[in-house]
Amino acid sequence: MFAGGFEFTPTHVERIHLFKSEQVQLQLLYPYLTGVRPEESIV
Repeated sequence: MFAGGFEFTPTHVERIHLFKSEQVQLQLLYPYLTGVRPEESIV
């Protein structure tokens, strides 16, 4: 059964995946770019 009138298109799913992976990469790279460790940057 599908949710009425609601479906995920492959492109939509891909965009979400790309956005999430991009966010993760930024979170991993941020400390190296700024020289601040993640523990110190958390307020």
